[in-house]
Amino acid sequence: MQPSAVIVIAGTVNYYYDDIGRRVGEALRNLGFVVDVCTLRTYQEQHYDWAFFMPLLEVCVAYSTVEEAMDNIARIVNRADHSVNVLLECVQTKWFATSYKYFQQARLQLLFDLGLHTQAAFLPSEAASVYHFAYNGPTRREQVLARQMLDSSTERPIPWTF
Repeated sequence: MQPSAVIVIAGTVNYYYDDIGRRVGEALRNLGFVVDVCTLRTYQEQHYDWAFFMPLLEVCVAYSTVEEAMDNIARIVNRADHSVNVLLECVQTKWFATSYKYFQQARLQLLFDLGLHTQAAFLPSEAASVYHFAYNGPTRREQVLARQMLDSSTERPIPWTF
């Protein structure tokens, strides 16, 4: 049986974060996962092996109130074997402090830092045991597109860009 994952995006706050959520979904599909991408409002209640929140703070802000968002997040977390807040921010900011507070309140299990470099050295000590860095590299589809663009004989309007 294939592993399953739900990726919960805000859907209204920040297009960049929503797009990253879709990219994570694509990467998980490439690893053999069955993936659903949804918002708190469109979530269909079912069991998942993994629940990813992209990122949790944005998901909460996009909902009516943080309290209502947390109630819905609890439903998802309770129906998943593993729960993850995907960090897309610097851990030395006030946004991370709020995000980490929500992470604890929602009783998520893991922090995945999706970025270009680990931030482990800058974490609060209590977050170190749940923190995992994941390099935010191109998906398989993006790698193919990049190769096609490099191999293309089509003239680019700005030659030094893709």
